[in-house]
Amino acid sequence: MFAPLVGLSKDYAVAHVIAAFSRPKPLQTSNTLDGTSISPVAAGPAAQLHLTLNITAMSAKAALKAAKAAIDAKKWDEAIEQAHVVLEKDANNYFANVFIGHASDKSGRFEEAAKAYKGATAIKPEDAQAWLGLRTMFEHMGPAKVDENTDVGLKLAEIYMNLYASPASLASRR
Repeated sequence: MFAPLVGLSKDYAVAHVIAAFSRPKPLQTSNTLDGTSISPVAAGPAAQLHLTLNITAMSAKAALKAAKAAIDAKKWDEAIEQAHVVLEKDANNYFANVFIGHASDKSGRFEEAAKAYKGATAIKPEDAQAWLGLRTMFEHMGPAKVDENTDVGLKLAEIYMNLYASPASLASRR
């Protein structure tokens, strides 16, 4: 709150601080996403910023849930649209990329699907879900993508080998 006061005269700075603290508090409050009430003006700029960030985070979460629901309902275009909303807020969202890949694959947009799945594999290279999506898509495309399918198959074999060769998984087999 005091950062903008740097470099100003002492009298102006004091007057600015007094004015900030003597503003009338609004009578109405608004509900936050967690059900509590807050008056952003009364709470100050930090609360306003926190409230804005929470709304943005919740919007991305809501859009991701909407994308999943659209996939479950086989509404591919809606799923892609909602997942793109998530990516506008978080460009590195793994699940948004996976959802775009799956919905694009199901709607026959194979280039878009491959791009989304590859984006997801770049975010989480050791997570098999996006690799499995690529594999399924390449299998449906037949001989045209046999080289890519082989590469994906080898990556999946590596992921599973590392998964099952970990000390924790070896101990659970005994």
